[in-house]
Amino acid sequence: MTKITNHTEVTIIGGGPGGLSAAYELVNQGISVSLIDENSMLGGQFLRQLTPEFIKNKKSFLDINIKEYNQLLNLINNPYFIYINNSIVWNILDEMVVVYVQNNQTKLISSNYIIVASGAYDRAVPFPGWTLPGVMTVGGVLNLLKSQLILPGKNIIVSGNGALILLIANYLNYAGANILEVLESSNHKLNLVDIIKLFYVPSLFKKGIAFRLNLMLSGIPYKTGEIIVEAKGDKIVEEVIIAPINSEGKTDLSRSRTVITDILITGFGLTSSSEITQFIGCEHNYNALKGGWIPIRTKCFETTIKNVFSVGDCAGIKGSDIASCEGRIAGITALNRIKNNFSINKNKLNHFQNKLKKYNNFQNIINKIYLPPNNYLSLINKNTIICRCEDVTYGDLLTYLDQNIYDIRSLKSVSRAGMGKCQGRNCLGTIISILEQNNCSHVFDNNPNYRPPLKPVLISDLIEKEFKVID
Repeated sequence: MTKITNHTEVTIIGGGPGGLSAAYELVNQGISVSLIDENSMLGGQFLRQLTPEFIKNKKSFLDINIKEYNQLLNLINNPYFIYINNSIVWNILDEMVVVYVQNNQTKLISSNYIIVASGAYDRAVPFPGWTLPGVMTVGGVLNLLKSQLILPGKNIIVSGNGALILLIANYLNYAGANILEVLESSNHKLNLVDIIKLFYVPSLFKKGIAFRLNLMLSGIPYKTGEIIVEAKGDKIVEEVIIAPINSEGKTDLSRSRTVITDILITGFGLTSSSEITQFIGCEHNYNALKGGWIPIRTKCFETTIKNVFSVGDCAGIKGSDIASCEGRIAGITALNRIKNNFSINKNKLNHFQNKLKKYNNFQNIINKIYLPPNNYLSLINKNTIICRCEDVTYGDLLTYLDQNIYDIRSLKSVSRAGMGKCQGRNCLGTIISILEQNNCSHVFDNNPNYRPPLKPVLISDLIEKEFKVID
């Protein structure tokens, strides 16, 4: 028989700023909360800390965000807060029962409310050579730096799109890495009105200016309108080919150049980790710029399933500050329902809604600055691997399209693209772009069909004779 956790009023999935902010509003009012997290320590990717195995003898530059979030990280000491770490949620049963694996045991927990704050993961953009050792994503490098203080290599090029490549370049620079170039694919110019709007959130504006200034003072080239089009090497990355992007959003290979390097870090934004809300039947819309499949939510961030909320990057990529505000609002809304009193937190709710509006306006300008090309398909050729789990190439997918296979599920069935260990997390966005480019009108007829286990777990974790929920 499976030993499981007791019933709590609210279950939160994800221990980043969004999940922690929701928990804060609940436990401080005496509401029992279980927070299930894949990490060993609270904070998610944004507040990731050195793991206990590492001893830190001095303050790290990576601690910059920790101080302002101490209030949330200290939730671990609240008696109403149950932290279930090192756990993978792989199923959700009827009547709000969450199934997860912890310490090689499958456990269940029931609740009256679920708040999904599962975050996001790196958006993979294929190009020739992207599977070579030495090609890494921003998220992977951030994990190395934050949890182990490890530099990925000696000579580094950072390429991609969005504020994250500026962030990782600064972290690497602080850590003493030799950064050869930082390449931003966007070359968008702001008008005066947009620039003025950036001052609405001065703390974030100052941080962005500081990042750019630090690179400049360190002599690190920051080039816009350029991108990596190929990584080359025998068994590891040895050199990369860089090309400018023309006014039509396509790479101009006639003006390409080659740079020798041993590490290439790519960052093309993030993809929302919305598999849980898709699996349980919440309605979604697809928006590539916002992170893929995005759950439809109310103004208090409740999904189309009653008492199931979704906050943070898993409901659209907008960053940690917005995730925190959304978590607060969702937590307050759940609290008011539990107490059956919608007036006691009215002022606090208005405060976070007004704060969220400012952050959203700021984020909209940032999105303009880093507006990517329509797609990155001009980087690939027929031999480029699209699904690295199943070794499916772009040429393979075109062959199936020639056979009039036009929707995601059918293409997945015949090609096996998306059926590997990552379950489409690396290739699905590219496959959708390929279908759209080929004018496939059925591309969104069927969104991905998720089945348990939602993430890879051991077979032994799934073999249970009986599940029982302890109330």
